[in-house]
Amino acid sequence: YDLIKAKENYDEGSIIEFKKRENINSNKKIILFIGDPGELYNSKEQKYYEELDLLKALKDQDKYFLIIKVHPSDTSGLSNLALDRSNNKNAMVSKDINIYECLTACDVVISKSSTAVIEAMLLNKFILLYNVVSHNIFKRAVDYGLASYIDNQNDILSLLNKKDKQMSGFEV
Repeated sequence: YDLIKAKENYDEGSIIEFKKRENINSNKKIILFIGDPGELYNSKEQKYYEELDLLKALKDQDKYFLIIKVHPSDTSGLSNLALDRSNNKNAMVSKDINIYECLTACDVVISKSSTAVIEAMLLNKFILLYNVVSHNIFKRAVDYGLASYIDNQNDILSLLNKKDKQMSGFEV
């Protein structure tokens, strides 16, 4: 998949169409959370609570819409359970949504350790890393200002508030 070429062909109209197709308010910015299966770096219980905390942290803000992209090997249904329990109406969970279209349309990427973080860097996305494993894998990205760590759920909104300043004039 040629992500750079796709980005060049993906314009504001494409983003509007994507939001319309996915029933996302056209005024909202998109946060893409790239899920993990919950068995590689942590337990399914930890996966559930991290996603629930993220959903709760973003529940009452009105600037962003959260897409939780379920990992292809995740069959647990925990992301849907977290969404239901959070009562967050500004979020969706999908296993089938096209990750490359999401990466192109989103403003922010949140992940633990996915290789999609590298693709998000190429697309100049604001990246938040969730989980101590990310501290090892993407340490250089944070050192160079390409990403930031989320150490607890209270960090999420403050990091999002710094997004525009941090990304101003940023180029890969």
